[in-house]
Amino acid sequence: LDAEAAAALDARLGAELARGAGMLVADHTGRAGALPAATVLRLAGGVLSPAAVESDVHATGHTVVELLCPDGAADVLRRLPPVDDCRTGPGWLVVRVPVRHGDALLAAALAAGCSVVGVRRDGRP
Repeated sequence: LDAEAAAALDARLGAELARGAGMLVADHTGRAGALPAATVLRLAGGVLSPAAVESDVHATGHTVVELLCPDGAADVLRRLPPVDDCRTGPGWLVVRVPVRHGDALLAAALAAGCSVVGVRRDGRP
C-alpha cells in the first residue's frame, strides 16, 4: 500500500476496533501489531503460532517466503527482480525479498498456483 492507502486502512481498522468489531488482518509489514488488543501470529511450516509484536513497523529488512509450487512456477518466481536469495527443491521454494516487495511476491506466487507455507521477517541487510 502507498502511504495514503495505508493511512486510510489504519483509520478504518481503528474505527472498527473502537466499535468493538473483531477482525483478522493478514499483514506482511509488521504494522498490525500496533493495533489495540492485537494478537500476533506467524505462519511458519504451515502452522500458526503466537509471536512477539515487532517494534519496527517501517519497511526495512527482508521478508522470507516459503512456498509449495507446481512445476515451472518456482523457476519463474525465483527469477523475479526483487528476489535477493532463494533455495529450491522438488515442489518447494524459499525466497528472500526486501520487505517492500513481499506482498508483490506473495501475489505473484498465488497467481502462479503456489501455496504459502510460511512468511517471516529477516532483519539482515
